[in-house]
Amino acid sequence: MYKKLIHATLLALVTLCATAFSDLAHADDGVNVVVNGVHVDFDGQTPLLEQNRTLVPLRGVFETIGFVVGWDEHYSTATLSSTSFTVTITADSDVFYTNGIRHVSEIPAQIIGGRVMLPLRAAMESIGYDVIWSAITRTIYIDSPRQVRTLAGMGTHGYNDGRIAQFNLPAGIFSDGEGTIFVADTYNNLIRRISPDGNVTTFAGEIQGNDEYGFPLGRYRAGALSQALFNRPTAGVAIDGAMFIADSGNHIIRRIENNNVSTFATETGESGGDSDMLYLPTALAVATCGSIYFTDTLNHVVRRIGTDGNVTTVAGVPGEYGYHNGTDALFNSPMGIAVAENGMIFVADTGNHLIRVIENGSVRTFAGTFRTSPDFDNEPYGDFADGFNAAFNLPVGLALWGNNLIVADSANHRIRVIMPTGETVTLAGTGYPDATDGAANVAAFHLPRGVYVLGDLLYIADTGNNLIRVMPLN
Repeated sequence: MYKKLIHATLLALVTLCATAFSDLAHADDGVNVVVNGVHVDFDGQTPLLEQNRTLVPLRGVFETIGFVVGWDEHYSTATLSSTSFTVTITADSDVFYTNGIRHVSEIPAQIIGGRVMLPLRAAMESIGYDVIWSAITRTIYIDSPRQVRTLAGMGTHGYNDGRIAQFNLPAGIFSDGEGTIFVADTYNNLIRRISPDGNVTTFAGEIQGNDEYGFPLGRYRAGALSQALFNRPTAGVAIDGAMFIADSGNHIIRRIENNNVSTFATETGESGGDSDMLYLPTALAVATCGSIYFTDTLNHVVRRIGTDGNVTTVAGVPGEYGYHNGTDALFNSPMGIAVAENGMIFVADTGNHLIRVIENGSVRTFAGTFRTSPDFDNEPYGDFADGFNAAFNLPVGLALWGNNLIVADSANHRIRVIMPTGETVTLAGTGYPDATDGAANVAAFHLPRGVYVLGDLLYIADTGNNLIRVMPLN
C-alpha cells in the first residue's frame, strides 16, 4: 500500500493519444485519479498504462496540489516547484531529482507527442504523497503526506508537567482503553498521562533523588499512585480497568488498579532456578483471551501471564541467547511484542535485528535479515533495507495496524511497516537522528522505541528526543 515510501521516485506526466503508439495502451475502461478526495479532470486526455505503470498528464495532477510546472525546451527538462519541493525531470532519462536528491525511476521519462511521460506513483511518492490503487474501481487515490507532529515534550530531558512538559528517555506508550494516552517515562521512573490537547500530568510514581549522572534514582515501593516507586518502567497495557507496567529495573510486572500500585509477577515457578526470575521485562501485549504476553529481555524469552496469574515460558530457552527457529527457538534480547487477534505473536528480536513470529508453538523469522560479521566478533549486526529482503537495526516497539505490523526501528531512526505481503516499507523518518516535524518523508526521529495505534493515529515514544510524536495513519 505504501510502496517504496522513502526511496520512491518521481514522475511527471503529460499524455497523448495512445492509439498512435504500439508500445502504449489505453487503460482498459479508463483509470480515474483522485487527489485529496477530488477527481482530476484531464480535459479529455486518457491516462495510459505502460509496464503496469500509470501515465497521466503532469499538469492535471501537480497543479491540483499547488505546484508550478515549467518546461525548458533546450534541455528537455520539466521543473515542478512548490514551497517545499523542487523536482526536475529530463526526458529519456530514468534519473530525476527532488530537492537535489537523486532518484531512479523504473521507467525513463519519455517525450510522446511533445509531452513528458513518467509513472504516477513514482512522482507522487517522491514528494511524500500516499498512492493507493483500487483494482475494483480502477481508481488511483493520492493523498497528502502524513504529517508528523510533536504532541508533548520540549526536546530536552528533565521533568515538568503541563503543556511545556519534559520527559526523560520515554520508552513506552499505551492507552487506558478509553482514549487517554499514557507514557512510561523511563528515566524519570514515572507513568505520565497526556490529554488530547497535549497537557501532561504525572499519573503514578514519585521522583526521589538523582544518580551520579543526574538521572532520577530508580526504586521500589508499592502503594498509592503518588507514593509508588518504579525503576525504569518501559511499557504498559490496560485490561478491564487495570493497568500492567513492565517495571524493568525492578524486574517485575506491576499492577495499577483502584488508585493503587502493587506487584503482579516476579517469577515463573517453572524450574526453581535463577531463570525463573524475571530479568528486565520490557514490553507487554494483551491477547483477546485476556492473557498478557511479555518479553523477558535478558532471559531471552517470551512469557505469558494467564488469567489465573501463572507465568509460563512461551518461546525461547531461559538464559540462553542466539538465533534459531522452530519449537526450540532462541532469541537475543527481545524488546517488543504484539499479539494479533488470530493468536500470532510478533516479537522484536532486538539483538538479532529481526522480527520473529510465534505460531502454534513454533518460531519463524517474519521480517529482517540475520547477519553476522567477523568485524563484530561474529555477533549479529543491524542494517537498513526496505522491500521483501528487509533489514532492521535494533527494532524495539511493535504495534498492529489492521493486518500491518508497525515497527519502531530504533537505531535506524525510522518507523517501518511490514505489510501482509511480507514487504517492509518506511512509514516515516529519514534515517538521520533529529527532531524534525513535518511530512513523513522529511520527519526525523532519534532512537524511537514505543509505538501505539489508537484509532487512525500512531503515537510514537521518540526516546532519544524526549518527545511524544503523533501522525495520522489514514
